[in-house]
Amino acid sequence: MYKAPSTENNPTPAFLQHVQPGEVYVTDESGQITTILGSCVAVCLWDQKRKISGMNHVILPVSAEGSASTRYANVGTYVLFDLMMESGCQKRDMVAKVFGGASGISTNMSSKMLSVGSRNLAITFRVLSRLEVPILGQDIGGDLGRKIVFDTLTGKIRMSYLQSFDFRKESRLMEG
Repeated sequence: MYKAPSTENNPTPAFLQHVQPGEVYVTDESGQITTILGSCVAVCLWDQKRKISGMNHVILPVSAEGSASTRYANVGTYVLFDLMMESGCQKRDMVAKVFGGASGISTNMSSKMLSVGSRNLAITFRVLSRLEVPILGQDIGGDLGRKIVFDTLTGKIRMSYLQSFDFRKESRLMEG
């Protein structure tokens, strides 16, 4: 988890920050925050009045052991919200966009594993509802991964789908 230092009085050049699985990133700098998603879910929060932006990248819905790790949707989404508030955001000015939750896991795995994307989404939406943060946009579910690019100055997000990759087919090609 990282909270970028304030640059209010000393603007810096635009940046590009990639958020890895399990990370949370909040900034008031002008730049781009990116991540790559499959069954994982990313919440992008933006305070348009103060130009404060944040993104998380959750891997699993909940921790069975009660872990405080931001890898879990029930923790990572609250931590993202808290960091935004600590950075000076007002709840009334905050909006969310949600991405990911694909179900592109092999069909021979258990149904519990198949639902990890939808379970990540369910917990994420439940937390955002409890926090009363309006969701202005979403691109969720399906079978393909996504690349997210969040412009922290405008709050706009560019999303592109990733092509699926058949590991079994590729390993046969490499063996033969």
